[in-house]
Formats: sequence, C-alpha cells, structure tokens
Amino acid sequence: KQWYQRRVREGQQKHLQALRQEIQDTNWARKKEHTEAGQLLQTLEGQWLELVGKNYSVERACGELEIDVERLERMKQERLSAALPDSSTTTVQMATEGAAAPPGVPGE
Repeated sequence: KQWYQRRVREGQQKHLQALRQEIQDTNWARKKEHTEAGQLLQTLEGQWLELVGKNYSVERACGELEIDVERLERMKQERLSAALPDSSTTTVQMATEGAAAPPGVPGE
C-alpha cells in the first residue's frame, strides 16, 4: 500500500512540477509581450508627438499666410484707390487745368 501511495504522490509531484513550469512559461511569455507592447507604445507616442508638432507648425504657418493675404489685399485696394481717383475729382481737376473733359462729361 505504501508503495502505491508513494508512486501516486510522485506522479502528482511530477504533474505539479509540469503545471508550475507551464505557469512560469506563460508568465514569461506575457512579460515578453508586455515589454514589446510597451516599446511599441513608446515608439507610437513619439511619432504622435512629432505629428502634433508638425500640425501645430502647419496651423501657425497658415495663420501667418492668412495675415499676409489680408495685408496684401489691403495694399491692393489702397493701390487701386490711388490709381483710380474718384471720377468727380478727375473731372474737376481736368476742368481747372484746362484739359478737355472726357466724352459725355460737360466741361467749362
């Protein structure tokens, strides 16, 4: 009877040892996966931060370009206003300088 119990106990201990090894292997595999996932997350976070920085730069450049476009539009309007004076002023200036008025505009 003792012989049988000892054989059963040895079999159970071997089975227990195999289960412990399987658990340890599973834990090591999980640890490896977590470590690799952490490294991937760090890489992706770095890429994300780089893209956020680039987006910020693009947005800032767009804002500066919008300001430049507005400034150039104002300059264009000012130049057009200076190049094309008011028609009543032109007629008065022409009349006072003795120049002929444009057709359809009565002169002095």
